[in-house]
Amino acid sequence: MRTLNSGLGFLFERLRQAQAQFEQKGDSDRQSVFSALGAFWSFITLFEKPLAENLQVPITRLQDALLMLDRGKTEPILKPVRRSGRAFSSETHASLRGHAAATLQLLQQAGLARPDAREAVAAVLRQLRVRPERGSGSVTATTVQNWRDEVARDFRRHGTVARMYEHKLARGQAMLSEFPKDQARRSALEELTYWIRTMLPELRKPT
Repeated sequence: MRTLNSGLGFLFERLRQAQAQFEQKGDSDRQSVFSALGAFWSFITLFEKPLAENLQVPITRLQDALLMLDRGKTEPILKPVRRSGRAFSSETHASLRGHAAATLQLLQQAGLARPDAREAVAAVLRQLRVRPERGSGSVTATTVQNWRDEVARDFRRHGTVARMYEHKLARGQAMLSEFPKDQARRSALEELTYWIRTMLPELRKPT
């Protein structure tokens, strides 16, 4: 109940701020809408079950699309006609990097050597046709290690990558205490696969 009341207070305060900004700048102000969507996204993540079910996904995808408009790019969700070949938006890819880094850490804690753990995560990402945010190459073991290093640099855990890392690591460590190590490793990779397919449904399509 305390979490709910605190979360509702946070939600309504953020919505009031967004509404005040919207009234001040007019209905062409995307930032106020972006802030309102962010308030709902943050509220959902306060609760374990809704977060585990990825109920925030539609909101974050729309939020990303609005952000990309300010960068001169129109995402398919805002286009009259859907087009293929869309690149990852920044927040989506940041969440992906955090989840992949957490999976790397979990595999190591479950007894897999670091080089093998990095390659296992990279292999899943390649199989799902995930690409680095920049460039046209495939995800490699080095790419995955770079994402883990990105988390380490954000020691205050302010960024999306680090926050996602902490959330997924905490959930995974609870799993490690319940299952044998080989099963825990499989489960960690399966959860990463499920999350990517949920967040990026276009990757379900055959090449």
